Amino acid sequence: MESLDKNNQKIAIAIVAGEASGDILGAGLIRSLKQTYPEAEFWGIGGERMLSEGFHTLYPIERLSVMGIFEPLKRLLELLKIRRNIIAHCLLKKPDIFIGIDSPDFNLNIEQKLKKNKIKTIHYVGPSVWAWRQSRIHKIKSATDLVLLLFPFEKLIYEHFQVNHECVGHLAAQEIPIEINKYEYREKLGLSESDIIVAILPGSRDSVIRYHTKLFAQSAKNLNTLWGKRHKNKIVYVTAMPNEKKLALFKKNWPKDLDIRCFVNQSREVLGAADIALLASGTVSLEAMLMKTPMVVAYKMSAVTFLIAKLLVKTKFVALPNLIAQEEIVPEMIQGKAQPLLIAEKMLRFLVDLGYRDVIEEKFTEMHKFILKDTHHLAASSVISVLNKKHE
Repeated sequence: MESLDKNNQKIAIAIVAGEASGDILGAGLIRSLKQTYPEAEFWGIGGERMLSEGFHTLYPIERLSVMGIFEPLKRLLELLKIRRNIIAHCLLKKPDIFIGIDSPDFNLNIEQKLKKNKIKTIHYVGPSVWAWRQSRIHKIKSATDLVLLLFPFEKLIYEHFQVNHECVGHLAAQEIPIEINKYEYREKLGLSESDIIVAILPGSRDSVIRYHTKLFAQSAKNLNTLWGKRHKNKIVYVTAMPNEKKLALFKKNWPKDLDIRCFVNQSREVLGAADIALLASGTVSLEAMLMKTPMVVAYKMSAVTFLIAKLLVKTKFVALPNLIAQEEIVPEMIQGKAQPLLIAEKMLRFLVDLGYRDVIEEKFTEMHKFILKDTHHLAASSVISVLNKKHE
């Protein structure tokens, strides 16, 4: 059977996913791999989606899902113990391959140890060495047989350092259709077809919500002033937060005298309905691009944090659409440029210069097609290729 290697042994694949996004990638990968290896064993650390594909988890995925700077430090002893146990389990069971999905600070150490012990390793979701801590590329090279990248622009540094890699694409490019009907999203959210809809998405981490919400609100007020009464269509602001707790924090920082429609866990729908968006950098800028929504990306932080970031970050752009295009497609208003009036002026241009807006939307469509790949299938094919080399 195809699920057996040349020594007639059942294929065993160890996977460690550290958070919800990794669970989604892991489940799709398992589903695709089972088409070639229907009897394969999958075990390691995963969430509900991976479990539904027949995966056996040694620890709940929540034990690895830690965010920020201080929480991982508080849980350091537990995380180190889990990592030691995963390594010991792999050395005992000797899986045919180990796949670490994202969580590089946790997974790369496992991969490095296992590779030294002749176990094939893949890291899925390339660490952002193109942006900062470039020296990590040497550890990645020593720890992995293959790195699976999400974006074409990431390939340059991996090629430069001769790290074996494949670009498998970002799932969002598959999930979101090329053609977007904004009126369908407006109907779904109960928004008017005739209003100007502006999405306000200041981020999802508590500190980022606090830092950006007042800045974004003042920018919206300036946009209202610039828009004035001479335009027939009124501007309606909308936002989406991942949960009620984040929404409460947003509302606490948003001014009472500025109306905004709020939604929970519907950022894609909000972006789909919007004419334009004001948002913080991050994956949401990719989603806005895929939803063909022109955007202004604004980001502000403390002076000390900005100084440290300037020393560490090596990339020219912060917004994913600009990184994919390797040119400034969308305005980036970072730190000193992140001033309410300047931001409002950039937003206004999208509303009054429809030719400019059409050009941006056309570029977004081209970029969507450029990054669109069958992610799960490509990832599985890459894993099979490494497995085949092992069994040659």
